[in-house]
Amino acid sequence: MADPQAPPKYKLYRTRPRLLGRRDGDGSVLDELREAPPSKRPRRRITVGRVVKWIVLALVAWIGLSVVLFLISAQVNQDQVSAD
Repeated sequence: MADPQAPPKYKLYRTRPRLLGRRDGDGSVLDELREAPPSKRPRRRITVGRVVKWIVLALVAWIGLSVVLFLISAQVNQDQVSAD
């Protein structure tokens, strides 16, 4: 039987890194970056995936704005269109 005075044996299971780089209890990476002066902050690399993401986001925003403006103008000019 195990010695009652001995510390228990635990297994350490590690999970994948948390979103936004959270560390094990000593604060987050984002807090350290916010506290650093702007000249000391590391620049994030421009990758193909990041560029594609921003282009797709801009296209979705442009199409969404176009649809909303079209629907508004269709309602405003509804009486100017003939029934034929």
